[in-house]
Amino acid sequence: MSDPQEHGPKPVTGIKLAQGENPVTRQEIRSLKKNKDLWNLYLVGLSEFQRRSKDNTLSYFQIGGIHGVPYKIWPDKEWNQKLKDLLAPRTPQDGRVGFCTHSSIIFLTWHRPYLALFEATLYDIIAEIAQQFTSEEGKARYTAAAKQFRIPYWDWARQDLSIFPDDAANGNKISVTMPAALIKARGLTAKGSVVEIDNPLYSYQFPQGTSSQFKVNNKATTQRYDPDEGTLSPEERKRLIVENLAAGLTPFSPDVKGRVPVEGNVTERVLYLLQSYDSFRAMSNNQWDSSNQFSSFGSVEDIHNTIHGYTGGSNGYSGHMTNPAIASFDPIFWLHHCNIDRLLAIWQGLHDVPGASDPYVSRQATLREGTLITKPGGQEDAKTPLAPFYKSTTDFWDSDGVRSTKTFGYAYPETEDWEYSSSAEYRASIVENLKSLYSEGSLAELVRAEKAGSPEPSNLLRARAETLAQVAKADAPSNTATLLQVVDQKNPPEKSVPPITKALVPSTPVKVPDVKLPEGRNLKKLVPSDKYLEWLVNLKAQKHVLGGDFTVHIFLGPVEEDNILLYPTSPNHVGTFSTFGQKEFTQCGKCQDDRANRQQVTGQIPLTIALAERYFAGLIDSLEPGDVTGYLKANLHWEVLLGDGTRLEKRRNEVDDLLVIVVSNEVQIPDETLRLPIYSPVLVPYPDVTTKADGSSGRGEGTGYTDGTEL
Repeated sequence: MSDPQEHGPKPVTGIKLAQGENPVTRQEIRSLKKNKDLWNLYLVGLSEFQRRSKDNTLSYFQIGGIHGVPYKIWPDKEWNQKLKDLLAPRTPQDGRVGFCTHSSIIFLTWHRPYLALFEATLYDIIAEIAQQFTSEEGKARYTAAAKQFRIPYWDWARQDLSIFPDDAANGNKISVTMPAALIKARGLTAKGSVVEIDNPLYSYQFPQGTSSQFKVNNKATTQRYDPDEGTLSPEERKRLIVENLAAGLTPFSPDVKGRVPVEGNVTERVLYLLQSYDSFRAMSNNQWDSSNQFSSFGSVEDIHNTIHGYTGGSNGYSGHMTNPAIASFDPIFWLHHCNIDRLLAIWQGLHDVPGASDPYVSRQATLREGTLITKPGGQEDAKTPLAPFYKSTTDFWDSDGVRSTKTFGYAYPETEDWEYSSSAEYRASIVENLKSLYSEGSLAELVRAEKAGSPEPSNLLRARAETLAQVAKADAPSNTATLLQVVDQKNPPEKSVPPITKALVPSTPVKVPDVKLPEGRNLKKLVPSDKYLEWLVNLKAQKHVLGGDFTVHIFLGPVEEDNILLYPTSPNHVGTFSTFGQKEFTQCGKCQDDRANRQQVTGQIPLTIALAERYFAGLIDSLEPGDVTGYLKANLHWEVLLGDGTRLEKRRNEVDDLLVIVVSNEVQIPDETLRLPIYSPVLVPYPDVTTKADGSSGRGEGTGYTDGTEL
């Protein structure tokens, strides 16, 4: 096909609706699959999208390249003078290009038209495929389904679903139904109208001749958790087999389901953020704001970074999603960012309301060198161009223009506001949806459920507490191998023993010890007056140091994993902080400036649910400071891992400006069940938790917060 942008821009309009038509709802990927025809069109359409010539500006290759590599103007056409003029302060004098908006007030809003561009392009491809079916092949059925297409999102915070969708982890060929004309054009062998194709959700195959800068270990397709095996000896390869199995304990391992938790804390992070953060600036991005003091260390971007790391891999097993420069070529990127946009839309429904003090994009200074679309010493705000996305043939979108998802013709299941007669009803429906989806991630919601008569919340926490106690008491290290044995002996797998268990578990299994939990404990006693303290770990560090791909892991209890790949599945692991930075020699101009300016970013790991489990286990007697701080002094640990798998043992201070702070936030649970919990604006720090016993300095080689630490 000819390039639709050969002579001028094709504006990003999203999917246009008929007069009076409501937006079409984007669905969670596992819900979309239930619509057989639409799911089939999605897979065939995505496969065709990925096969489009890389020279086409609306190809998968070029749209993926907007996010990072090759760091060129897009569309790279002579007519695109307006974009070149916009970039003039930065190029060609210093040769830096790229549209990076990470750690920026426009991080979320920039990705909204980016997703809309991807969605509309795929929508058009799917519509064309539907038209190719003959009447006998079901043309009417497929064309009707195609009109309902919107890109799906991947809800990685749902605890009732495996964290990673199986269909995106299946590297085998998949069967799809294609129109006969397309089968012939592609030269495929079919059984009737059914053909086998590479799974377009699993990986993307780069076009012939693609530079190695787009690839991981110079492999022809996108990768996840990929080890570089090129220089390994036979003995090292043998060890790699076991390590590969260990690396299999990732969010997309089928062996994980229902057996060991993987970053369950993400649910708690999402819900705390959506419920307690009423400032767009704080919620949206992870750039350190010294005026916040102890509040607002978390952000959607912070959680976004963690999922990038879990999906791509780390600790010597890296993939595309780990690297901001090439992440957007992995098909899972679009599912992930669609969910990030969904969280923005949900937050807007709760907090972007009349009278709010910081409801949307506000003015934020850039670092002194500026960005590609902001002059040095300038600022970003709601009018900053969201380049390179054209709103018309002459103007770019800005954040004001993309405030509503309806602009691009879509909504989310939680944001169908047209179904409600008032904004109050709409807001209440969002609260109800969050309770339904994520109740296990909020102590307030667990308490509400128990007050309403459900025994499940206490039973859930008591069962987790029992497992924790058994692992701790077992005659073995408190690690993943012991946890797997405890879980499997209590609830034997329905099928054969998974390969990960065989690889990790010793030939003589651990005997599951009997434990007796304290009697009479429940959530009503833990939170007797509908008021409690939310406990959090706040983290801060320079973004781009040590390769930018280091991670900080938070534990409550001993760290006894021999294999650092298993930190996320360790029984005492609570959560992970990732900066999603770039290496020293990145082409990203903004990233180079941020590195030079020693940009700091923040993250936040809630501890409250983990502490509630330890209350049921008898390790603490309440959530009051007198009980919690003593426990945290002895049991809170943080470990730093570099992207290549190096553990910074007794060297955590090599992460420039790393700071770990424990704080609490008072929470009041309202009587009205469809009101958000009420969070105190004051967060109280506890420097004694992160200070050495002799008071000489912070714990963790000085990375712990002390009374004398300057933020």
